[in-house]
Amino acid sequence: MNRTINKTFANHGVAWEGIYGYNQAVKVKDVIYVSGQLGHDGEGALVAPAPLDAAGKPTDFSGMEQQMRQTYLNAIALLAQFGEIATAALCSRLLRAIRDR
Repeated sequence: MNRTINKTFANHGVAWEGIYGYNQAVKVKDVIYVSGQLGHDGEGALVAPAPLDAAGKPTDFSGMEQQMRQTYLNAIALLAQFGEIATAALCSRLLRAIRDR
């Protein structure tokens, strides 16, 4: 038996989507799967990036709120491409590195 599954895709139009063949979201039947989102603007630049020390480690996490707000706006924009709104169940998980002091 050969089954055909209809999928539709949504993207932000940022460079890495085309470079890596990356889709930000896919709708299969009536379920939307949104990939890991970042706090980037419409051009793909990170919003409020943390300054780094000489070793390349973040020195200040004060921009995290701005980054999270942008991340949710990006997820909401993807849902809108499918005609959905954020109240249609949005589950998130925050992963943050813990630094030894």
